[in-house]
Amino acid sequence: MKHAILLLWHKDIEQLKNLIKLFDEDFKFYIHIDKKSIITKEEIGRLKNNQQIAEVYQKYRINWGGFNILKAELLLLQEIVRDNSIGYIHFMSGQDYPIKKLDGIKSFFSKNRHKAQRKAKFYINKCRSASCMQGGLKQASA
Repeated sequence: MKHAILLLWHKDIEQLKNLIKLFDEDFKFYIHIDKKSIITKEEIGRLKNNQQIAEVYQKYRINWGGFNILKAELLLLQEIVRDNSIGYIHFMSGQDYPIKKLDGIKSFFSKNRHKAQRKAKFYINKCRSASCMQGGLKQASA
């Protein structure tokens, strides 16, 4: 079974590319990029050429805690459920990053495929401070 990563993104295209590289062909990305983002249409077009990326949208202006977050998630979920190869859905946002190795994530879901697992944590928001939020992962790992 494949994994879908529902990803709400808002900045730093290089961080996005690095995140995608961490995953293999068993993972498909469904991405919504905030309409307010400075990521260009050309960069979005280049993303769409990546085999791991199923869909990229830039439909909604996202504000933290706003209703458009839900709209963007529902838009991506509608696409994900059309793909019968998807067995798992992971929700991530623009500052999330795996804290477990890919083999560990895949092994967990393989071993627990028939159980409802709601408490598995494989991603961490590396940016908690106001200064980190300005620079994303680059400042968090510095």
